[in-house]
Amino acid sequence: MIFILQTMTMPRFKTFSTIILLLSGVATLTLTAQDKKLIDHSVYDGWNDIKNPVISNNGQYVSFEVNPQKGDGNLILLHTETNDYDTLSRGVKPVFGPNSNFLVYSIKPQFDTVRKAKLKKVKKDKLPKDSVGIVVLGKDRLIKYPKLKSIAVSEKSGDWIALLLEKPDPAEAENDSTKKEKKQKKAKSKKDKEAGLLVLINPVSGDSVSFEGVTKYTFSKNGNTCAFISVKNDSIDSVLVILFDAKSLESKIVFNHAGYAENISVDEQGKQIAFTYSSDTAKVKSFGLYYQA
Repeated sequence: MIFILQTMTMPRFKTFSTIILLLSGVATLTLTAQDKKLIDHSVYDGWNDIKNPVISNNGQYVSFEVNPQKGDGNLILLHTETNDYDTLSRGVKPVFGPNSNFLVYSIKPQFDTVRKAKLKKVKKDKLPKDSVGIVVLGKDRLIKYPKLKSIAVSEKSGDWIALLLEKPDPAEAENDSTKKEKKQKKAKSKKDKEAGLLVLINPVSGDSVSFEGVTKYTFSKNGNTCAFISVKNDSIDSVLVILFDAKSLESKIVFNHAGYAENISVDEQGKQIAFTYSSDTAKVKSFGLYYQA
């Protein structure tokens, strides 16, 4: 050390001060490093992700998910002009209506509830289901439905929402004879296992209608028409194609035959529909394309 000081021709007291400062810095860094919390699952489980940001067509509202790595997240609904916001518990997949009059979103079941059910090895179809929430913008009104299967809104106009919900489970109210009859019809009921309760709702006006046994549905882009397929399991399996007029609130059956239908589409104005249909009773069916104007 003395040789280095002489070679650099630096004053002894200055070099000593420098050494003290360096040692102090090292000590400080050591203490700081010791004070830092170790990064493990207990830390990063609490980190949040921002997902699925959407903005209303009028630009007045923004919504996005804030989700932790583990646990229940929230959906944020922000008013861009006032910076006021609402926190919607466990909300995901937000969609604004085309007229910026509502926000519709899915509500996840509680994380701990699902986790406990999975640990008990509950079957997938028996696990807690998503719900649906509808916020009527500017009116502080929230509408909820349980057991959601899917959601659809029109692309360009209208205030109607289509909600496909799981069929009500009457198991709790069944007596022994009812359960026996149900068991006998088990194979038959599998044919419409995808069917559910279709709820068509206008959250702005408050109008709503519902239809049972629906498997497929679609909106016209202008929001005036909802076309859907409904199945009936009576003595002969039959299928109905139905059109709902959102302006008159009337529905009409445009096709009703024994057989099966799998797909449906409607044009932008809601005047023309196309669907696939088969009258085959074999397991592997041959479908034809049908058109209705």
